[in-house]
Amino acid sequence: LNLSTEALTSITFNVPTPILGTFTASELQHFDSPANGQLRHLGKDPREYLVNFDFVLEGGANDDYKLELVVNDGSDTVVYSQTRVINNVVGGRNVAFYTGGVNIILNQNNYCFWQVTNLSDGTNCTLEIDSSFTVNVR
Repeated sequence: LNLSTEALTSITFNVPTPILGTFTASELQHFDSPANGQLRHLGKDPREYLVNFDFVLEGGANDDYKLELVVNDGSDTVVYSQTRVINNVVGGRNVAFYTGGVNIILNQNNYCFWQVTNLSDGTNCTLEIDSSFTVNVR
């Protein structure tokens, strides 16, 4: 999924919130996207996947934001998190960069998505265009 349209994600201090914006799906095999920002596993095999992600998040200067990968198998389970401080850049935009990979297991009809939490205050955030994540066979 690739973010093709930015949208402000309204934040409540220390409450995880699904990241907003329009995600565009491409090259889906064994997956569909039942809701914006979600990837759902349709097959029985394979089950083990590598999620690669590359996000740029604009938010409150010097605020700590936590991004979490959530797998839903009937209930939401956080399987990975990464916390970054938003850079305070004079005259520029205030952003943090999140990048990496994580191994997950998805059974049939399980889906995954990302959520964000502001650990510092209630300042909203925006995921920037071309932020993306992929789910590949491990």
